[in-house]
Amino acid sequence: MDTLDNYREDVDMGTEMETEKDNFAVGILKIIVLGIVIGVTGYWASFVTQGAQRANINEAIINQISKNIETFRLETRTDMAHILHKLDAIQDKGLAKP
Repeated sequence: MDTLDNYREDVDMGTEMETEKDNFAVGILKIIVLGIVIGVTGYWASFVTQGAQRANINEAIINQISKNIETFRLETRTDMAHILHKLDAIQDKGLAKP
């Protein structure tokens, strides 16, 4: 009986050691997975930030272009009004040929 009890204790000790090894391995795997998740999250965050910066730059360019178009439109309207005024003056003087 004594030998059987010693054998059971040895088996229990071995099982406990294997369980500790398994727990350690699972802990290491969790740390590795956490590191991968943090790395992917960090990469994604930098990618999104870079995209947002590009979007801000593109928005600034589009705003400048729309301001330039508005300025050009106003200048064209002013020029057309000036041309029409000159044409009316020519027509009033009778210098225009029918």
